Amino acid sequence: MNDAGLYQFRLYVVGDTPSGQRARDNFRKIQEYLRPDDVQLEVVDILQAPERAEVDRIIAVPALVRVSPPPTFKIIGDLSDSAHLRTFFAIAEEGKDRPGCAP
Repeated sequence: MNDAGLYQFRLYVVGDTPSGQRARDNFRKIQEYLRPDDVQLEVVDILQAPERAEVDRIIAVPALVRVSPPPTFKIIGDLSDSAHLRTFFAIAEEGKDRPGCAP
């Protein structure tokens, strides 16, 4: 984990589309395996802030960027692949082996 003990994520969406809403919902589900105080999510609507997507080189949405801890990773899609997400979040199988995770 980074020095501040915080996982920082940025979720890029376009407006309030069904796929963007699914991505938000799926993020909340996987967040259950992390300590809530250790997770910060910033949602960026690229219709409102297209320059932000350019900085992170986002070419498709929804897209989730793990800002910290390093290295930076990106996932494109609605975050419905739970096995891929556990790897992305560095969570052991179902969170059982990670100290501080919800049971």
